Amino acid sequence: PPPPPPPPAFIGSSALFALYAALLAALYRAFNDEVREPYMDEPFHVRQTQSYCAGNWTEWDEKITTFPGLYAATALLVRGWAPGCELPLLRTVNLIPALATPPLLLAQLRLLYPSLSTTDALANSAVLSLLPTHFFFHFLYYTDSAATASVLLFLLLLSQQVASAGAQSSSGGFGSSGGGGGLLLRLATGPLGVGGAAALALSIRQTNAVWLMHGVISASLTQLADGRSIDPAETRLLPASGALLLALPRKLPHLCARHLPVLSLLSGFAAFVVRNGGVVVGDAAHHRPTLHGAQLLYLTGLASAPFCAERLTASLLPTLRGAAAAAR
Repeated sequence: PPPPPPPPAFIGSSALFALYAALLAALYRAFNDEVREPYMDEPFHVRQTQSYCAGNWTEWDEKITTFPGLYAATALLVRGWAPGCELPLLRTVNLIPALATPPLLLAQLRLLYPSLSTTDALANSAVLSLLPTHFFFHFLYYTDSAATASVLLFLLLLSQQVASAGAQSSSGGFGSSGGGGGLLLRLATGPLGVGGAAALALSIRQTNAVWLMHGVISASLTQLADGRSIDPAETRLLPASGALLLALPRKLPHLCARHLPVLSLLSGFAAFVVRNGGVVVGDAAHHRPTLHGAQLLYLTGLASAPFCAERLTASLLPTLRGAAAAAR
């Protein structure tokens, strides 16, 4: 007899999500049983949120360095039915971005890699969701979880916007409406929807401005290449850069109009940094920006490595074989 058909994809994703949610709930309970008092920087975040919960919207703790997006959103969310905004409840709020992380990652992976199997997409989204530097902040009332989830939402909507624009262009501008769901998708992935996600990300953490710039530049490069994905393994860096620069003057007005909300947001943030004398909004004495030359070199190497991976591999393997032979 023929083998039974595989179960629908939603069954595997639902089961994995349920397992992930159960893990979060168990660790949340264990953490709160063990750590009953605010930990490390939590006292500053908790006090500020409790001030907002009490209606003191003009009160600000000078030790806090981030924008108040998380504190304001939390206060608006819970103050109506839990005016005290106690620590366990505030930590519970961070489970919302924790639960949102796997679906956001899964949707992004399916969008970027449509040929990826369901099993591989689920496995990769699970592994990325459990990244220690992200996962273990879910159980503290820090900005990390919400900041990361908001960036993932921004990048997903922006990627969907680029994909939709490419599909519309290839179909001559006539796409299916998709009913109410299609309308909501168009609104969410339109300039205002993407700009709203960008504003949310920036309101939670200023350094998300780097990810906003990355997203806009990445989307613009794809649009300059007429929707074609650029495979670093098959692309020579200098000729590809020259072709994109030649296309830039013709497409620049369209790119600026498409990304106007995000560009306006980034321009406003740049003006704030200049006027404020730095990125942080408080405790500037302990958060001064400095030039880190080594990080720039790491970034340059990491960004350019995919374009020369084949050459690096071709020269690296003989070198390793020679070293192994010499070691014998």
